[in-house]
Amino acid sequence: MVAGPRSPPRPMARPRVFISSTFYDLRYLRADLERFIKELGYEPVMHERGNVPYSTKQALEHYCYREISQADIVVNIIGGRFGSASFEESYSVSQQELRTAIGLNKQIYVFVEAAVYADYRIFLNNKTVKDIRYNAADDVRILRFIEEVEGLQKNNQVIQFANSDKIVHHLREQWAGLFQRFLDEEMRAPERLLADEMRAALQTLNETVAYLTKERDTQGTAIEEILLSNHPIFARLKEITQTPYPVFFRRKTEMDAWLKARQWKAVDARLRDDQTTLEYMKDYNDESYGLIKIAGGVFDNEGRLRVSTPDQWQKQWVTIEVGKKPVEDFEDFPRALAEDDALPF
Repeated sequence: MVAGPRSPPRPMARPRVFISSTFYDLRYLRADLERFIKELGYEPVMHERGNVPYSTKQALEHYCYREISQADIVVNIIGGRFGSASFEESYSVSQQELRTAIGLNKQIYVFVEAAVYADYRIFLNNKTVKDIRYNAADDVRILRFIEEVEGLQKNNQVIQFANSDKIVHHLREQWAGLFQRFLDEEMRAPERLLADEMRAALQTLNETVAYLTKERDTQGTAIEEILLSNHPIFARLKEITQTPYPVFFRRKTEMDAWLKARQWKAVDARLRDDQTTLEYMKDYNDESYGLIKIAGGVFDNEGRLRVSTPDQWQKQWVTIEVGKKPVEDFEDFPRALAEDDALPF
């Protein structure tokens, strides 16, 4: 059988890196960054390479902002030129690109030319002085924008650079750290999943306890009803009597009636081995009998079944003995006389 042609493998998703800066003064630096990003196997997004699709419906800058929403990383470079002013804000287009990335909570790296940052330090000490001319920055709004970025609560790290090598080195170190962190998180994913499941289970348990406690406070019976419906005595009696259906009762009289229906007769208190223990007898055949013994403390003084949890329950509270009937050569009454039988004296 000849296999048909295979479909070409789908290209793997690559991180998209949006490069934001003024163009003419930083075009050579942008080219260096483009080459570096491609060498890493990432996808650079640059308007001069046609990576940003435009149409005539909106101003060109809006398509840059829209493209940022599709990017994974934004690299913003601040040089000495203010650049093209935005139509809607008192910022340049490159400044507005950074503000858009911040609003979208993107992974951001901000670089400021070293000479411009030196002007920024002078600006901080002379903000009230008018008509100061700066050596590197052609517009004071550049310096004000740097101050705005450094004043952010996050994404406010500003790195100085003198050439593209400084930017490339910093990005290489940062992205290697991101990759290492990703690998570490992948290794810890099962632990986090287990922890999340445990937290969810604990939250559910806490909510259940809170609800039941509220029900107990308002109605007084919610918790007791749940515990009583799962009382260990039911499973124990079902086991030793080989009952095929669920067992449930609330009082001793109800248990007596159920056992009697299953041919278990209550033994008269005067004939029991222990006056505090309840006994029930059943003839299996002409030669053997069964004897169930139930600790009297299972019921309270009014004959109500006491609430008991599985960790409180003791198996010896309900036991069964199997014995052989004695061979009688004379008339006598059996050792375990039922309560509804008359005593001969």
